[in-house]
Amino acid sequence: MSRHAAPRGRRGRRAAAAPLLSPEQSPPRFDAFDGRPRAPNGSRQDAAALRDLVTGAGDGDVVGATRWVPPGEQVAPLGRAAARRMHLLAAAVAAATGLVLGAGAVAGRPGVVVTVALAQLVLAPAWMLGTDRPGRIGGLLIGLGAAAAGDIALLVRDRTSPAVLLGVLGLALPAMVVHQLVRGVVRVRLTESVAAVAVLVAAEVALCLPIALARADDGHRLVGTVVLAATAGLTLARLTDALVPAPRIADGVPYGLGAVLLAAVAGAAAGAATAGGPLTAAAGAGVGALVGAVAALVAVGVGFITLALPDRPRPLVPAVLSVLLPLALVAPVGYLTVLSVAG
Repeated sequence: MSRHAAPRGRRGRRAAAAPLLSPEQSPPRFDAFDGRPRAPNGSRQDAAALRDLVTGAGDGDVVGATRWVPPGEQVAPLGRAAARRMHLLAAAVAAATGLVLGAGAVAGRPGVVVTVALAQLVLAPAWMLGTDRPGRIGGLLIGLGAAAAGDIALLVRDRTSPAVLLGVLGLALPAMVVHQLVRGVVRVRLTESVAAVAVLVAAEVALCLPIALARADDGHRLVGTVVLAATAGLTLARLTDALVPAPRIADGVPYGLGAVLLAAVAGAAAGAATAGGPLTAAAGAGVGALVGAVAALVAVGVGFITLALPDRPRPLVPAVLSVLLPLALVAPVGYLTVLSVAG
């Protein structure tokens, strides 16, 4: 038998039938660490870059400012009616949240603790599960653990200073590293997972600040000023965008700059109306305007995130996130500002 005879058996037939690919035709190598293909030079590529590599750059269509549509596919952009429903639902959530947190502030420090804990309990699953983030179960546990640790630390410490929260943030970092290690073979989209958990931890710990603020003199009134100014601004901003989202902040995204300006006006009115004790009406209006404007701007950023998701979540998820995330990230602004101007 010749040394060059054809190989026998099923494996030999498959090997003989398999075509040889030139280096230009070979598929990109796969990176097992983050689940993404590698370019020929070894650099990682995301999904959009891979589509450009296969189909040619510029063959896709851009929907809005964030979504990439492969050629041959038609993905309907967020229509005017859908955008209006989204804003109206977010306005309703903002109004309800303001009523709940405002009632907690009226009830005193125990009411602030209960309502803040409720907001933290809702935020974690809405962010990790509602947006389908990678490593969502572990991230959910870390976020809720950071929220509980921050609340307990402030109650045990029983001071206006939130310095104890630095320890909570410090312990969250190794917890995030361990979380990624225990994901094992499903450890894909690593950067996205770490970023999502980090945002959740920061938001949950920031939501603890009203508990520290309530410890100040007439603190429950100061908490009420901050949360009512923020929710009033968010409510009016979403109603404005539902009617006329102009001038557009970005093409294809249904958010307007006019809503941000009106949010500052609504926040100023709420701050002046709830002022009292160590906080004058003028100081309350200034705090409310700042808090309302910042909350509205953060809500625009949250809108960019939810519109950029590959699979749009249920309508209630963006509505909840567009209220609770701005409240969380504006809490440090309100805490520092209201304490600096309160007499």
